[in-house]
Amino acid sequence: MTVSQAGQPPPPSAGDDVTISDGSGSGQTNRAISISRAFVQGEITDFAQASVGATALLTQCDVKNRWPDGSLKFAIVSFVIPSIPANGSVIVSFSNQTSGNNSGFLAQSDMLGGTYNFDGKIQLTGAASHTISARAILTAAGSCQDPGSDPDGGKFECTYWLKGSIVTAVILEDRAGRSFDVNTDGGTGNPLHPIFEAWFYPQGGLVQLGYTIENSWASTTPSDAARDQTYSVVLTGGNSGSVTEFTNGSFTHITRSRWHRSFCVNGAGAGSAYACGPTVHINQNWAYLAGTKFTPHWDPNLSVAASKISSEVTSFASTNRTLGGNANGVGFYPGPIKAE
Repeated sequence: MTVSQAGQPPPPSAGDDVTISDGSGSGQTNRAISISRAFVQGEITDFAQASVGATALLTQCDVKNRWPDGSLKFAIVSFVIPSIPANGSVIVSFSNQTSGNNSGFLAQSDMLGGTYNFDGKIQLTGAASHTISARAILTAAGSCQDPGSDPDGGKFECTYWLKGSIVTAVILEDRAGRSFDVNTDGGTGNPLHPIFEAWFYPQGGLVQLGYTIENSWASTTPSDAARDQTYSVVLTGGNSGSVTEFTNGSFTHITRSRWHRSFCVNGAGAGSAYACGPTVHINQNWAYLAGTKFTPHWDPNLSVAASKISSEVTSFASTNRTLGGNANGVGFYPGPIKAE
C-alpha cells in the first residue's frame, strides 16, 4: 500500500462496519469474536455495542482508552455471532450502549476447572533445564486482580485484561518476586522472565494462550539482569492429555529481546497456532480507521495485484521462522528494559 499525498487524511467511510467472513468453507454458528477496535472521537459516548443488521448482539466492551471528551477511543469488543454462512460473511456495525457488560467474568477457580483443561508449559533445555507452567502461576496467584490493585505486595501473578461473560483474559506473571524466572546457563541468578496471556471463552470452552520469554530485565542484583542465554524450546498446551504445539532447536536468546508464540490450548482447534475455532477473516474497514487516526493515511483506493500478494506470501513461507536472530529484531521482538 502507499501513503496518501493529500494534505488532509481521506474522509472516513460512512459507517464503522467490519466484515467477518467464514474461512472454513462449512459455515459457523455461535462464533465468539474479539476485535481490537479504534473509534472516531465523539462517535461512541459510553461503550460499543455490535449489531448484525438490525439485530443487536450482547456485547462486552473492555475500554482501554478514551478521547479527551470522554468518548470511546480504543477497546476490545467481544460478541457472539449467531451464524456465518459457508464461504459467506456478515457485516457488523457499532453503536452506543450504556454498559460494557463487564460482569459475569471468570474467577481463578473457574479457570482452573475441568471445563477449560487449562495449562501451557514452556520447556527450556540448556546447561540448566526448566519447565514453566501457566497453570502453576495461576494457582500460585490465589486470585486475579485488576491492574493497579496491590493486595499481594505487587506480585501480580494474575492480572485481568478483559472481564465479562463472553471472554475473560488474564496476564500471568510474577513481576515483583520474579519467582518463576529461570536461567539456562547454570549460572547464578535468573534473567529469563516468563509471561502467559490466557483468553477464556465460555462459548465452546475455548482457551487461547500466548507464551512469552523476556530477556530484558535490569536488576539491582547483577546476576538477575539480562544476559545471553542458550537453550532449545518445546511448548505444550492443555493440562490433561497435553499436546506439543511448537519446538525450536538450540539458539542464543540475546539480551534486550523477547519471543512470543500463541496457540489454542482447549476447545475447537486445540493445538492450532493463534485462533481457536474455525477460521474467520475480518475486514477492519481501513477507510474508517483512517478517520480514527489509529492508522496512517493509506490510500483506500489502492489496488494490489493478486500476483504481487501471492509472491509476498511465497516469500514469507520460505523464510526461517524459528526462534533466534540478531539485534535488528529478526526472529526476536526487541524488548524494553525492565527494572525491579
